[in-house]
Amino acid sequence: MTDQVLRVAVLGDSAMWGQGLARDDTFARLAARRIAQEDRRTLVLAPFSARSGAKLEAARTRDRERRVTLPSGATSTVPDGDRYRFYDTYPALFVADDQATAFLSGRDESMVRDLCGTSNRAACGEVPAVFPTITYQLDQVDDARARRIDLLIVDGSVNDVGIDEALDPLDGSSLDEIDRAVQRFAYERTLRMLERARATFPRAVIAVTGYYSPFSTKTDHDQLVAMAKHMSGRPGWQLWLNDVLTTGFSRWALPFNLGWFTGLFTEDVDELAREVVRRSQFAHTRGLYWMRRAVAEVSPGTGTFFVHPGFRPENSLFADGTPFLHEGYRAPGDGRHEVRDVALEARAAAIPRIGRLPELQRAVQLTNLVGTDLRDHVRDRVLRELTAIRDSLDGPTSMLARLTTVIEDGAGQFQTNVRTAVSAVNREIGRIEVSVIASFLHPNEAGARRYADRIVARHARHRETSLRRDLTRIGGDPMSVRTTLRRYGLRPETGLRAALQNMVVDVLAVEVEAEQTVPGPITIPLSAVPMFLRVAADRRYRIDGPVNGLGVVDTYGDLHLGDIDRLVLETDGPTIFRLRSFRLSVNGTTVFASAKAAPLGTVTFGYPST
Repeated sequence: MTDQVLRVAVLGDSAMWGQGLARDDTFARLAARRIAQEDRRTLVLAPFSARSGAKLEAARTRDRERRVTLPSGATSTVPDGDRYRFYDTYPALFVADDQATAFLSGRDESMVRDLCGTSNRAACGEVPAVFPTITYQLDQVDDARARRIDLLIVDGSVNDVGIDEALDPLDGSSLDEIDRAVQRFAYERTLRMLERARATFPRAVIAVTGYYSPFSTKTDHDQLVAMAKHMSGRPGWQLWLNDVLTTGFSRWALPFNLGWFTGLFTEDVDELAREVVRRSQFAHTRGLYWMRRAVAEVSPGTGTFFVHPGFRPENSLFADGTPFLHEGYRAPGDGRHEVRDVALEARAAAIPRIGRLPELQRAVQLTNLVGTDLRDHVRDRVLRELTAIRDSLDGPTSMLARLTTVIEDGAGQFQTNVRTAVSAVNREIGRIEVSVIASFLHPNEAGARRYADRIVARHARHRETSLRRDLTRIGGDPMSVRTTLRRYGLRPETGLRAALQNMVVDVLAVEVEAEQTVPGPITIPLSAVPMFLRVAADRRYRIDGPVNGLGVVDTYGDLHLGDIDRLVLETDGPTIFRLRSFRLSVNGTTVFASAKAAPLGTVTFGYPST
């Protein structure tokens, strides 16, 4: 007899938390309610541990250490990284040495629940913070409860990528660097997390939700540039985001490292905007491929499935379509694109030290004044006011120390100390101001409904997999299952359920090796050649890449394997490359390989096999 209760656990980051949404309108809650209603079961949703800004794991800087002061006044040396920065930013959270050392060593993150104060605990998930990490969220689920969970909805990895200047089209990270970072977190660390989740929730079906590209070819360039111009005047935003990746998509999708904005005065604005969009889409498709591959490889248990949100270009930021994302990046009351989500009031009230923003802004003015040629009595008055502000604040510890250095400095490094202190205060201002607009880039109500629709549909497909229906669609006879699956390169010996999870194609990937046939002083990268993959008469996809030999196609989760009736690699016109090898994967699973040598142009392969 079916249990009359549906027990659902929800773990993850800001997308899963539902940044900027009413608690009942988050996609995890919408989906869980609908699944329970369709099953005529009572929903028990616990634990719900997702948190804005959560990473899979806390990052640490290799071979770099920091000295910290413990609550007792004793000092200790700890690795630089997320734990150090959180401890430095919120020292008042830690009241005992053993509590502080437990956090800094990674053993305990429970104190984070009091980050926003007990009165704001319900809204604290709206305030971006790395902790509790998704790994810690997993570890804190009681074993007895975990064994009874029917459905786990989880995401993670987008905050971990942390690529400095990922979208800077002038001086940012190379596509190779982005590729390596995305592989490390969206695949290697995600696979590790999913294996851990499978062990923690042995009987649960696991739904892994994917991400999207906030910018697309439909993004209006003028609005993108206007956003960059607005943000370029806020140095604290960049300073803080360089330290701690806090919003789910800032490194992948936002030019928060706004050094590139100065190039708008000397470069082609449209070309720069196109490059920002390209980097956003590249990081997204790479993440999609590697995350989908991790899901394909995780130990199946009672089942794990991927959920593609299906956000299309017309749903992206500043597009002329149906927006699926919050578009407010300005402070309340600051005109068009002001933040106005329904959670704004509760989120703002929960942000630590938001009430001290005027004093912090005044501290920047005063510190800059100290660095000028002032009369002694004026300097004394400025220093007294700056001292009062410093003494009224409870953190960050490093910022207070830098203000102290300015206040007490005599000679020597004075101007350097002023600049360092101003940067520290601006970083704290940035933390507060970015937290206010934290809903920016996250799914709005329409986006949450799309996510929920996809979760419900994928859950139903997973539970009610129809062998006959899928085999008929791919042109096979249910009586010859193995033969039919092998036509499409699937291995029935891995299990029918695993094979049938590839009936809906979320992502196609090609591995291409080619050589330049015309010698010359300049080697042209293969990624400079526009390539397309045709899989049906009406299905022609632009390949993102290839970079490091890998090109990716986002199908938006709307392609069935049975729709594929051909495999043609195309370029628009002749090229100077000759193909040496080709490999196709579906949802991260290799299904076809060829060593066919041919000039790139139009190359047809024998897939699916006859």
